[in-house]
Amino acid sequence: MSDEPLSIDSTSNEYLINADELSTVQYINSTSQDKVLVDIGFYTATKKDLECLLNSEMFLNDSVMNAYIRILKAQPSINEREDGYAYLETTYNANMICGDTITSLRNKEEGNFRLYRTSTYLNNDMVFFPINIKDCHWYLVVINGRKGVVQVLDSKGTATRRPQLHQLVIH
Repeated sequence: MSDEPLSIDSTSNEYLINADELSTVQYINSTSQDKVLVDIGFYTATKKDLECLLNSEMFLNDSVMNAYIRILKAQPSINEREDGYAYLETTYNANMICGDTITSLRNKEEGNFRLYRTSTYLNNDMVFFPINIKDCHWYLVVINGRKGVVQVLDSKGTATRRPQLHQLVIH
């Protein structure tokens, strides 16, 4: 992507930004591509990562999603819900479980990773896995232990091919 500032269409009826939001967008536009603008523990997001929020031609990326998941996890009401305890998995771990890197879990670290993840998941009634079909589409898989079901929340319905779902459930 170029270093040109992102344009803001103030005539659009889809969304009108307020003065605070405009100053934030202007600050983001004035920084370098590699400037870290969000730092939430292990998860960071640079200007380049955040541009997907301001450009409708770009797809939401893992860095932005993980930062948002960290913000949600900090809210006490997210973890303890009326219908049980919930755990929000990061895209990093969901991708590791679902993707080609599953073979990397078979090395010497496999036991520790799987034991920790399994223990975390079993201590919750529901586990939410954000699944990213790269540069195409996001959907959410919910393993609902209390109900004994796997739920798929996908705006495209059953039209989406989901090999990641098979990897997640089988492995």
